[in-house]
Amino acid sequence: MSTAHVVHVLGSGEKHARGIALTVMNLAESLDASRYRLSVIILRDDGAIGQSLRERGIGVRTMRWHGGRADIRGALRFARALRSLRPDIVHLHAGGLSPRFVSKMAAGAKVVVHYHSLAEESTTAAKSKRSALAANLVIANSEATAASVKRARPLVVYPGVRAAGAAHHRNPGAKVTVGVAARLAPVKGIGYLIDAVKSLDDVHLVIAGDGPEKQRLEKLTREAALGDRVTFTGWVDDIRDAMSDWDIYAQPSIAEGLGIAALEAMAQGIPVVASEIGGLREIVVNGETGFLVPSKDSAQLAAHLKELVCNPDLRARMGEAARRRATENFSRERESNAIQTAYQKLLA
Repeated sequence: MSTAHVVHVLGSGEKHARGIALTVMNLAESLDASRYRLSVIILRDDGAIGQSLRERGIGVRTMRWHGGRADIRGALRFARALRSLRPDIVHLHAGGLSPRFVSKMAAGAKVVVHYHSLAEESTTAAKSKRSALAANLVIANSEATAASVKRARPLVVYPGVRAAGAAHHRNPGAKVTVGVAARLAPVKGIGYLIDAVKSLDDVHLVIAGDGPEKQRLEKLTREAALGDRVTFTGWVDDIRDAMSDWDIYAQPSIAEGLGIAALEAMAQGIPVVASEIGGLREIVVNGETGFLVPSKDSAQLAAHLKELVCNPDLRARMGEAARRRATENFSRERESNAIQTAYQKLLA
């Protein structure tokens, strides 16, 4: 049996694309090496993710292709790279329509389009429903994301996370810490979380991430006189390590295709309080692994955070239930097995 070559295409190799890159790293470690080999093309900017992939022995090329069809030179670089790699499958995690057509014309490859978010989360001006045009297979990271794809029924494959052996429990006498890890953008709703913390006594809020909203959120924190109770860490490379100091995870998003950081918190045994929207409704079991609250509702967010803050036994019980759910339903093995099965069907 010959080895099939799968080329994964990422939009960026910089840190902010970590959530998407986790799927590629998982596949790099778990695909059957006797049946598949894996390479990566980064369309735009190289960075820490590209370097991490190289350290794992994966071939990585960067195209500097920024303009879609308008950037003909970038498209030609992409086409030449594909012709030299001769892939059987091009697995696109970014890029719109142009890379799909180039993949088919330049390499004759099967094209997999993988959506990891809702259109509302996009950092570009394009907010329309996504298309399955020119794709042999469409994969979505949640039912919510799948519903955003026009005239197609994507295969839903949830991201896999590495679960802790047991839920962690901090010193019950320590100040309760609520954490959130996100790109600091309006769609993440962090302002509502800061507003909720105003009514919680003796709670420390850690905001891990960076983005265009950072200055506004820092100003909001100062205006609420929360300067000594809120910490902005900036970008965190090892989010699992950062979460070891957190008692509760909060995800107050306005739109969310899945919520990979919330899933990672669950895997570490941390209860989650999240907006009742998008893919968050698919991973958090209300009243069991945490709480779901209406989006943009600081009062409800505060009420459920307070319930957990004041009850360490409830935190422990929900944290253990969260860890079990992540282990049983969102493992890296489940993700890689589902994608490998999809590859087999494509190449049959």
